[in-house]
Amino acid sequence: PPKVPSNMDASWEQPRSKPEYAPTAMPPAPELPEWANKLLSFENWPIKLGMLLLLVGLASGYRYLAARGYFNVPIEMRLIAVALAAIAALVFGYGKREEKRSFSLSVQGAALGALLLTVYASFRLYEKLDGPTAFTLMLIIVAVGVVLAVLQDALWLALFATIGGFAAPILASTGSGSHVHLFGYYLILNLGILAIALKKGWRSLNFLGAICTFGIGIGWGANYYSPEFFNTVEPFLLAFFAIYLAITVLYTLRHGAGEPVLDG
Repeated sequence: PPKVPSNMDASWEQPRSKPEYAPTAMPPAPELPEWANKLLSFENWPIKLGMLLLLVGLASGYRYLAARGYFNVPIEMRLIAVALAAIAALVFGYGKREEKRSFSLSVQGAALGALLLTVYASFRLYEKLDGPTAFTLMLIIVAVGVVLAVLQDALWLALFATIGGFAAPILASTGSGSHVHLFGYYLILNLGILAIALKKGWRSLNFLGAICTFGIGIGWGANYYSPEFFNTVEPFLLAFFAIYLAITVLYTLRHGAGEPVLDG
């Protein structure tokens, strides 16, 4: 065998082990927006699901007891009692905003939903409210929800109130209203979203508002539009485009200080 030079180590004669290769790392999963993380967080979902099941359970239990004749009171008193209980829950939930935020927001959302459903039932099911009154009450409930969302920096509460706001005229519609009144209401609602955009960078709220506005507009146009409506419809269409263009610019200016930001 060859001699090993004195200045070299004898380990060169030993067979070399195969080089170890690190497994290819999987690319990191895309990060969800902050609002999605809050919405999908474990601590929030049981509470939200519990509140939803509570509403369903209360409605089912109430209907069962009423069918069995346990409530011998006028329907007006029942509706008022439900509304007062929802208002009490709303106040209670708001009072817990500092101690238990997730619980507080869930209670407030459930209370607002109960109020909207009560107004809807009073109008559609029992005919105890006329269309304008029901619409006004729904508008007030939605406005309260938006104010609470901004005060508490609660995006999903704002989303809930916005959905209720867009649904209110549809729920309270009798089929005989003016499209000018309908689009005028949506103009006010969208101006509210624009006002929120001045304070909050809630992109999902802006997206929801745009989808609801133009979705309902397209649905109305496909079913009811005729050429003589052009002069009373086109100004609203231009106003809606201007509002969401302004919202997009506001979002870009607010979040584009460090690097370019695009918002479609």
